[in-house]
Amino acid sequence: MRNKALIIIAAILFSGCLFRQTVFQKAQFLMNLQIDSTFNLNSSQEDFVKKELSSFLTSLSKSEIPNLQGILKDASRSLLTDVSQQEIEVFFERWNEIYTRAMIRASNPVGQFLYTLKPEQRARLKNENEKKNREKQKALSEGFEKYNETRKRKLISQISTWIGDLNRPQLNAVSEFSQLDFDWSKRELSARKRSQEILLNSLHEAKDPHTLSQLFLQQQTAPYSQLDPEHNALRLERRKQWIQLITTLARNVSPGQRTFFERESESLSADLALIGANAD
Repeated sequence: MRNKALIIIAAILFSGCLFRQTVFQKAQFLMNLQIDSTFNLNSSQEDFVKKELSSFLTSLSKSEIPNLQGILKDASRSLLTDVSQQEIEVFFERWNEIYTRAMIRASNPVGQFLYTLKPEQRARLKNENEKKNREKQKALSEGFEKYNETRKRKLISQISTWIGDLNRPQLNAVSEFSQLDFDWSKRELSARKRSQEILLNSLHEAKDPHTLSQLFLQQQTAPYSQLDPEHNALRLERRKQWIQLITTLARNVSPGQRTFFERESESLSADLALIGANAD
C-alpha cells in the first residue's frame, strides 16, 4: 500500500523535481491519474478522491510550505560551516515531522477510500505490487556489479542536481553507499513482500474505515514497525546510511557547490511559494 492510494500525494507534493514542472492544479491532476491507474476508480470513488485530494493539498500547502522553506534556508546556512552528523540528523527529524503531520491529515480520507475498494480493485493493487517486486528482483538478479554501477550513476545524477559536479571524496562516498545497497535491497525486497501481504489481508478483513486509517498511520508514521519489525529495522538502517552519506557530502562541499546549492534552494523555495499561492 505504500506509494499507493493517497500516499502518492506526499511523494509528489514534496518532490523538488515536480515543483519545477508543475503548479498546484497540474500536481492534483497527475495524482488523480496515478490513483485511477492503480485502482480503476468508479465514479463515486473518483469524485471522493478529487474532493479529498484538493482539500488535502490546499491544507498541506498552506501549513507546511513555510516549514519546508525554513529547512531549505537552514540547510544553505549550515553549508557555510563544518556540518556535523548531529545537524544532518536534525534535518532528517524536521522532515519526518512534516511527513508525519501530512500522513495524519491524510489518514481519515485514506481509510474511507480504502474501505470502498472492491475485490477486483484489491486484486489490481496486488498485481501492481507484484509487478514492482518482479522489476526489482530482475534488477537484483543481474548481479552486484551491474546493479551497483546503475545505482551509483543514478545517485550521482540525483545529487549533482543539487550541488553540481561531485569531487573525488564525494564520489567515493557515493560509491561506498551504493555498494551497501545491493545486499540491503535484497533483504528489503523480502521484507516488503511480507508487509504487502499483511496489508492486503487487512484490506480484505477490515470491518470499518477507522481500522484502515489506523493501519495507514501505523505503516507510514512508524514505518512498518507495527507490521513487520524486520522491515522497520531495515528502514532505520537505510536512514543511518543516508545520514552518513549526506554528512560526508556536506563536509567536502566546495565554495562553488555551496553557491550551486543556494541557487537551487532559492529556486525550489520560490516554486513552493507558487504552489502555496495556487492553492488559495
